[in-house]
Amino acid sequence: MEESPAEDKRFGFIEDYVLKTLKLKKERWQKCMSTEDSKQVIQEFLDKTDHITLVISLNAAGLLLPTVVVPLLSNGKNHGDWPQVVSQDVKRHVHSLKTNVFVVSGQVKESVVIEWSHQISAVLKKDSSEALLEGRSPTPHTELLFWRDRYADLECIHSQFRSSKVTKMAALLEAMESSYCPAFNNMLQDVLAALEEAQDICTYLRPLQRHFDDLENVEFPEVKGHIAPLMHAVCLVWANSRYYNTPARLIVLLQETCYLLIQQARAYLSPEELLKGEVSESLLKVQTTLEVLQLFRHTYEEQRAGLDRYRRDGREVRPWDFSPLMVFAGLDRFLERVRTIEEVLLTAVDLLKLEKVEFGGVRGRSLSQQVQWLHQDFLDTYKVFTEKPYDCLDVTNKELEADVRAFRLKVEDSDRRLGSTFCQAFDDASGLESAFKVLDMFGSLLERPLVAADAQDRYPLLISMFDQELDCSRALFNRHTQAVEEQGLTPVNKNMPAVAGGLRWARQLQQRIQTPFSKFRHVSYPCLECADGRRAIQKYEEMIQLLDRYSRGLYEAWTNSVAEQSQFNLNLPLLSREPSTRLLSVNFSPQLVSVLREVRYLEALQTEVIPDTAALLYTTRGQLWQYLANLELTVGSYNKVVRSVLEVEYPLIRGQLAEIDARLREAEEDISWNSQGIWAYIQEVRDAVCDLQQRLQRTQHQVEEIQACSRSWCSPLLERREGRRDALLALEERADRLERCHAHIRSSGDKMHFLLKSNLELFRADASSEDWKVYVEYIDDMVVDGFFNSVECSLKFFLENTGTPG
Repeated sequence: MEESPAEDKRFGFIEDYVLKTLKLKKERWQKCMSTEDSKQVIQEFLDKTDHITLVISLNAAGLLLPTVVVPLLSNGKNHGDWPQVVSQDVKRHVHSLKTNVFVVSGQVKESVVIEWSHQISAVLKKDSSEALLEGRSPTPHTELLFWRDRYADLECIHSQFRSSKVTKMAALLEAMESSYCPAFNNMLQDVLAALEEAQDICTYLRPLQRHFDDLENVEFPEVKGHIAPLMHAVCLVWANSRYYNTPARLIVLLQETCYLLIQQARAYLSPEELLKGEVSESLLKVQTTLEVLQLFRHTYEEQRAGLDRYRRDGREVRPWDFSPLMVFAGLDRFLERVRTIEEVLLTAVDLLKLEKVEFGGVRGRSLSQQVQWLHQDFLDTYKVFTEKPYDCLDVTNKELEADVRAFRLKVEDSDRRLGSTFCQAFDDASGLESAFKVLDMFGSLLERPLVAADAQDRYPLLISMFDQELDCSRALFNRHTQAVEEQGLTPVNKNMPAVAGGLRWARQLQQRIQTPFSKFRHVSYPCLECADGRRAIQKYEEMIQLLDRYSRGLYEAWTNSVAEQSQFNLNLPLLSREPSTRLLSVNFSPQLVSVLREVRYLEALQTEVIPDTAALLYTTRGQLWQYLANLELTVGSYNKVVRSVLEVEYPLIRGQLAEIDARLREAEEDISWNSQGIWAYIQEVRDAVCDLQQRLQRTQHQVEEIQACSRSWCSPLLERREGRRDALLALEERADRLERCHAHIRSSGDKMHFLLKSNLELFRADASSEDWKVYVEYIDDMVVDGFFNSVECSLKFFLENTGTPG
């Protein structure tokens, strides 16, 4: 059953074609289809094979009119009323028109086929290197996109070859043995080969997409970590792809990778700010860029040399036998430009240091002024260079190269002046240490070629000064060892023990020659490699060996004796007594003190391993010092009692002193520094001795108070009025003064009785003992002397004031 016009898809095709061709709205077609005549014409064109041409035109009213041309004019039924001549003439013209239309149609189809083949040939001839050949700077994404697009285009062309129309056309050309048939078949084979190639390359290039994305998305300094994986993936593509393992293909990919790195490097360096920003920061960026780019070049060489490790299943891997210049020409030009910028920045870093250079000495002010002038001149030169408006990283810019040459000329002049200044400062140095300070002050500036050329003549003088320093050190060593032999003691610094002091002296002398010798390593010029330098090294090594032998001998002698000495002295009793005076002293050997001091200073020096015996002794130093301090207090108090006790006092403390002597005898004979439980013993003896000494001292102070009371009575009973010598005696005050004198004597007597009673308690004596009575008589004699002195004072006053004037 035939479809209605509204449902016939052929009507829809004609509708779309007419509306798009004539650029009309859909309403025009709907009006056309609203008439039965128009529908009938189009339906007959679609159903009848002899209606081969349908013309749809737009009349003056803007309506679409479908018309079938040939059947209308060539149909004889339509000529019934026409004369025969006219009918035949119309038929002849219609057939002539039909023939011409077929010819033109054939020519049009042929031209379309030729144009189609040309388009296919153009697609086949496309190459991914076109962007590079045109002088552009594509990235690897261009390569990947090219092969994806090429694969899609070739798939489309291949689908066209498989269409029914093209298949019929190929069969017709072959049947007619057309001259186009071989060309058509060759074109088909080329398309199939190109499609296979594009499919293979797309398959193997697809994993590279992630690597290139990572390369673009990370910060440029982090690119270093992605270069090796990328080159590994490229080698895998080369080893496994059947179509991408040719130099032409790989060179394109590597060149585009170089351009990608250059693009990222430019964004990282920011050429408009590179020379205008902080010099140290810009230099760091430039050096990072060089590291990344050189790493890429180095990784390429490593992978090129190691392609054999990608061999699989016994299949050989083709070598990269093309010249690296074909890959890295653009990258090398960019690297050269970056190195030029690095040179400028390194020069700036060096010469900007001149701002902080300041000399001392006789000519220090003049030399400092010269350096400041050099610094200012360079600032002006650098400012002019950095204010240029061009892109300093553009390798095609030749103006920068001219500016760099001019910059180098001015820097060379500054270097010559700087070399002259260095020579003057070096010659003004007062000694080896001062000379090295000059070298340190110039630092990396001495590595600049022109400055180094001027400084070269000064290095032999440096060796000569070092040689003199070695001779001076040798003389000091000889004098020191001679003093040891003559005196038998090691001359050391004040408050230093013998061994530690000797080791410290040797260490200081060693540092005196080691410090300048170590500084020679930081001197860029190999001055120690000459004959004088080798001799100085030999002297230095001999001196170091002498000092090492001296230190080792001194230390070994001490370590061999320290254990025996320590043990012997620790076994000595705590105290010793002088027989003639019976005075005590603490029996702590100076050798033990010396060992403790040695260990303390040796620990501070941290140069030698301390013997176990000395180390163990040193761990008990706190306890030993506690023992020693308390024993010193005990001995001091005991000796003070022995020295200060009076003959009248001794009987009162004889028993107490005897008990203490009995306890002390243990420390004099039995108890040593190694004994157990001596701290309790020391505390007990200390408390007993100190208590006795304090009580004795208090009694003596109180006796002095009694004497002071008796001396206070020595004043006359009478005095002259107003204290004047020519005035009369104040007899009317006699009774009052006498009463006051008696009252004072009575109060003093009460105090004396109290102090005497207190002394009785302090002596812990028996009031009825003969010893105490003797002591009381001793005090009574003081009181009687006080009365006699008081009477004598009054009598002298009377004698002096009642005599006859001469």
